[in-house]
Amino acid sequence: MLLTILLGLGALLFVGLNQNSRAAAFPLRGLDVSHHQGDIDWGQVAAAGEHEFVWIKASEGGDWVDPKFADNWRAAQAAGLVVGAYHYFTLCTPGAEQAENFLNTITPLLDEGAGHKTLAPAVDLEFTGNCKERPPQAQFTAEVKGFLDAVQQRLGRRPVVYTTTSFARAYDNPTLRAYPRWIRSVFRAPPGEPGRDWQVWQFNDNRALPGVNGPVDENAAAVTLDQLTATSGT
Repeated sequence: MLLTILLGLGALLFVGLNQNSRAAAFPLRGLDVSHHQGDIDWGQVAAAGEHEFVWIKASEGGDWVDPKFADNWRAAQAAGLVVGAYHYFTLCTPGAEQAENFLNTITPLLDEGAGHKTLAPAVDLEFTGNCKERPPQAQFTAEVKGFLDAVQQRLGRRPVVYTTTSFARAYDNPTLRAYPRWIRSVFRAPPGEPGRDWQVWQFNDNRALPGVNGPVDENAAAVTLDQLTATSGT
C-alpha cells in the first residue's frame, strides 16, 4: 500500500514538473478563484510577484452569486492585480436568464472601479458540478449563444470561453470556437496554436501560494495583458 501511494505521489509530481516546464514558454501568469478558496490575502499574493491577473467567480446558473465575489474583486484590484469575472454555466437554466444573473452581479463592481483595466468576461463550460441534464447540441448552442450575445451586447466586450477536454469533446462547435478560448489541460499542453486556437491555459489546479488557503488554479497566457484587457468587442 505504501509503495502504491509513493508511486502515485511520484507520478503526480512528475506531471506537475512537466506541466510547469511546458508552461514556462508563457511567462504571463494568472489565477482563477471562487469561494472555495475562502478568505484570500491578496496583498500576499501580489507581493509574491508571480501573477498579474485573476478571474474571479461571480455567479452560477440563473440566481446564485458567489459570496466571495465582491470581496475578492475589490481586494485583488486594490492589491494591483488585473481582475475579471467568470460565470459558471449550468445546462438546465436558459442562457438569457444566466446572463442576467451574471450582468447584475458584475455591473456594480465594474461601475465602482471605472478606470481600471479588467479582463474580458468569461463563461465556464464544464461538466464537473453541473446539473445532470445533457441537452442536444443544437439546444445547448442556442442557450450558450444567448448568454454570450447578451453579455457582449451589454458590456461591449467579446467573452472568453473556458472549457475542459470532456466538455469540448461533447459540445464544442464552430459557434464556440469563434470566441477567445481558455483551456483547462492539466496533463499536457493544449492542442492548437497558442494565441490563435487558445489564449489562456489552465495548466495547474493544485498550486500552493502564500495568502491562499489550499490549492488554487494557475493559468498561463499566450497573449499579452493588453490583449486580455482589450475593450473591443471583437
